[in-house]
Amino acid sequence: DPEVLIKMLLIGYLYNIPFERRLEQEITVNLAYRWFLGYRLDEPIPDHSTISQTRKRRFKEDDTFQKIFDSIVLQCIQKGLVSGVRLAADSTHIKANASMESLEPIIVEQEPSQYLKLLEKNCDIPETDSPTASQPHIAPLLKATDETSSLLTPTGACQEQGSISNDTHISKTDPDARLMMRPNKPKGLHYLNHITIDFLNKIITDVHVTAGNCNDHDPYRERITRQKEQFGFDIEEVSADKACGYAHIYHDLH
Repeated sequence: DPEVLIKMLLIGYLYNIPFERRLEQEITVNLAYRWFLGYRLDEPIPDHSTISQTRKRRFKEDDTFQKIFDSIVLQCIQKGLVSGVRLAADSTHIKANASMESLEPIIVEQEPSQYLKLLEKNCDIPETDSPTASQPHIAPLLKATDETSSLLTPTGACQEQGSISNDTHISKTDPDARLMMRPNKPKGLHYLNHITIDFLNKIITDVHVTAGNCNDHDPYRERITRQKEQFGFDIEEVSADKACGYAHIYHDLH
């Protein structure tokens, strides 16, 4: 039942239960959780693997949770808890569930342009079924791969030399996470959680997660515009830190 699974994920989020196996265990013994889900004491709770697979297959590219969030904000507006007149936006880092040891070099064996040039070069050469005759045409591909690979340094050596970057390495356990390299911020793989609140009762009206190397100002205008369109906010004042102090942002807000 999709409704039950969404409620289970909501429980995990609200009560900070980060593991699906533990979420299953907590719901099994918690009467309040069972009541919320509509399960009797003798009814089995969905297995943690069911939660995991459904989340990955049905909700990964789905906007169900965004619709639920928007519905809650709209209810707050109807009850007079949110005005949409004065907003404040900021971001906070979220540590990814991946270590620096999970980083591995990004290997691009051959640029598309290189391949197209090779095709153009070989287009006038007659094809043959002879393996020995066709071998020279394969050699450039292998050579390009070898040359590219030789430019890459093993992860451990890169860590020692301090040459790791988002352009050269990616986490094999969490490919969406990115290295955050900001002054006075923790190092490592992170995400950024961009949050907007309404000043009236300090209620969150927008949440948007990006990779850890995203700048605060990148999604700023888009998220403010979305709230104006989605909730009909008549915004008079928006607060943010100096990371959003760019001329184009000031211009768009006037």
